[in-house]
Amino acid sequence: MNSRVKALEELYPVSHACLGDVPRFDDAPDWIYQLDNPYLHGVYAPTTQQLSADVLEVEGELPADLKGAYFRNGPNPQYQPKNRYHPFDGDGMVHAVYFDGGTARYRNRYVHTDAWADESERGSSISPGVMGPFDYTITEIGLTGTTNTALFC
Repeated sequence: MNSRVKALEELYPVSHACLGDVPRFDDAPDWIYQLDNPYLHGVYAPTTQQLSADVLEVEGELPADLKGAYFRNGPNPQYQPKNRYHPFDGDGMVHAVYFDGGTARYRNRYVHTDAWADESERGSSISPGVMGPFDYTITEIGLTGTTNTALFC
């Protein structure tokens, strides 16, 4: 580790314990409960599951002629961050609700990038994230990317 990186880590240490109570989820990775970061808890907690639900319970009634999909892209880190976590750092996960004939179904999937594949193979995070310090040995921009910030089809 170079001296600049070490100095930055001393100046901006990573928190290693949550302050106060946070909700626990069965499908969240255990490592989030060791970090004090609001973007890893509650409604921002990552999930360990990729789901497919072909029938969603509908309260009320969906119009029979409603046909289409609603997509949401957001952060879902699969491994503990190497540095201070920012929501842009999380691996991209797309959530989709599909509507057809008065019914709804759901899917969520990771965005499969080269960085996601590298982390999956390694079993840990490879990027220090947007809070830096940047690691230009990973990519030419020093980050693995921000696949969770935009979605287009």
